[in-house]
Amino acid sequence: MGIEYRGVVCVGYNHDQIENLMEEVEYEEGVYGFYESHNLESFSPYYDADSEDCIYGLIAFKSGDYWMVEVSDVDNKIKELQDKLLKQFGIQPKAYLMGHGW
Repeated sequence: MGIEYRGVVCVGYNHDQIENLMEEVEYEEGVYGFYESHNLESFSPYYDADSEDCIYGLIAFKSGDYWMVEVSDVDNKIKELQDKLLKQFGIQPKAYLMGHGW
């Protein structure tokens, strides 16, 4: 088992926003259960990050482990994912460019 890092562009919500969404729908199974049951991913900014430091959402682009990725049509892909999450949850998500470690 090793530590892996990659670059990601993702669209989603921070921990506080996820907790607010859970309260609105009276979901009591925890953050992990919430994002798993709603087909979201957890994006950890560093290895073994606390859940309060993660972003929860959808991936627009990702690199390979310790590598790069060529991106194109970034604005349209981000807009498409923002619209999808806005429709699903009623809260405008943000786009993030980040390292993702696990």
